[in-house]
Amino acid sequence: MPGTNTAEEEHPPVRIGALVGIGAPRSVTAEVYFKFFDVISIGGEYTYLPKFVGDWILRAYNLYDPSLSVTSYSWELTLRIYPTRGAFFLGANLGIGSVDAVLMGSTQNATAKVDAPFVAPRIGWLWIFGSGITLGLDGGAQIPIADPDIVFDPPSFGNYPPLRNVARTVGKSVLPVLNFRVGYTL
Repeated sequence: MPGTNTAEEEHPPVRIGALVGIGAPRSVTAEVYFKFFDVISIGGEYTYLPKFVGDWILRAYNLYDPSLSVTSYSWELTLRIYPTRGAFFLGANLGIGSVDAVLMGSTQNATAKVDAPFVAPRIGWLWIFGSGITLGLDGGAQIPIADPDIVFDPPSFGNYPPLRNVARTVGKSVLPVLNFRVGYTL
């Protein structure tokens, strides 16, 4: 079975892998990681939320307005612990996410920007097949660990509730995390 170590499976003490995936709250992910002794892995990850997915999120929170859009990205450090030395892991990401909400007006556009640190505890599976092909599935929650300010440009739009609510909801709320990944591990 993939992801389970038996006596005949010998792995090098350090493995390196690269993953790409789809998920939520940001729909595009890319990660590079190092796995040590089949017990722990650390890595770096970049995630991105394009506008069309941001529109779906706004609809889900009943905040959709055709003149509003939201995009987001994050840089994250990843940690996974494999308690059974197999595919199953408990993990957490520590990162900083950036959210840009844009209001497109008839005379000028306005933006609201939030840069927020977060922690994302996760549980999942990362199967590494004998060929090196790697598949992963994980879920958890993205939890803000600070209360950063929302920066409005121009500042007068800080009193415009739809723009403020979009930036607050996407940038400062607990969000579900669900990822499906594919990649290769040496």
